[in-house]
Amino acid sequence: ILGSIDFNLPLKKFKTTLKNLHKSHQLKGIKLHPNLQNFYPQPKDNPEKTKNKLDFLYKFAEKEKLYLLFHGGKSTYIKNPNKKYQKIKRSKKNALLENFFNENGKSEILEKYKIPNLILAHLGHFDILKLNEDLIKKITENYKNIYFDTSSKSIKHIKRCIELIGSKHIILGSDALINKTFSSMMFVYIAVKKARIKESKEQALINILGNNYQKIISHHEKNSKNFKSNQKK
Repeated sequence: ILGSIDFNLPLKKFKTTLKNLHKSHQLKGIKLHPNLQNFYPQPKDNPEKTKNKLDFLYKFAEKEKLYLLFHGGKSTYIKNPNKKYQKIKRSKKNALLENFFNENGKSEILEKYKIPNLILAHLGHFDILKLNEDLIKKITENYKNIYFDTSSKSIKHIKRCIELIGSKHIILGSDALINKTFSSMMFVYIAVKKARIKESKEQALINILGNNYQKIISHHEKNSKNFKSNQKK
């Protein structure tokens, strides 16, 4: 189960809400959308109030061994939100890959905080036609616990990403309202078959369609046991 949280909440309520959410649903991770929630992924790039919320959230994820799943790329649907949310500011480009990492592929999120695993949806390039290949390579060279999911991406982009960084940093994503899960799996299958890679095609498919995500949630298993023990107490 993934949780999310309203960044417009005052800091005190923000903290309480996140704690209660985790307690009631035994979260394995947190979904974040820098464009719709209007923040930059690295705390240092934000106003003080937002910076404090992110600092608490990342420390909470570190403590509870929760993985973070971020929207990665642009957002083109921010101009006409539901009437309930029209007063909330949004951004089109906060979730660009360059806002997560510097030119050397380093990130405050993974340097300052011990986040178990970080996933960037849409290969970090939603609604972007050209992959930032150099940065993707640097990121995965720097961090073993960074993953890119394949949701809403073309066979061409998935194939190229596999060729760039191999299969151990890529996981299946479907984005169900846009692509059916079966179609998303077929995109991965075709991309792997077409990709020029040194690893076996079978192992690449095993990694992307299951093994990598199993590694991500396995970090949470020990914490889940501790959670149940504390609940009994």
